[in-house]
Amino acid sequence: MFAVSRYYFDTRGFRPDFLNSIKTEIKESGAKVPEEHNTSPFVWLETSGTSKKEMTAIGGRDNLCEWAQAKFEASDSKNEALLELCKEEPPWNRKEIFFDNKTLGTAKTSD
Repeated sequence: MFAVSRYYFDTRGFRPDFLNSIKTEIKESGAKVPEEHNTSPFVWLETSGTSKKEMTAIGGRDNLCEWAQAKFEASDSKNEALLELCKEEPPWNRKEIFFDNKTLGTAKTSD
């Protein structure tokens, strides 16, 4: 059995298309889905190796921290770095990101 981690970055396509498709797939696997959760991030687990893929909806960052704190023993030193991240919300660090998606020109046509 193994677990899969997936990452999806797309501010325009996350809602409603991608999020709804993931929620539908989780429901079809027989798991509960937090319907009220409609923002990014949305965390879920997928496991396979059994007769069918099993999916578990976690929810957002706070839900992920609650899950991690319940799943990983605080007394085990190898969990310290992970559980430290759950103690407080990380600070906002907004950096300017620029993506120029215009069609590239040639030496003759570029400005």
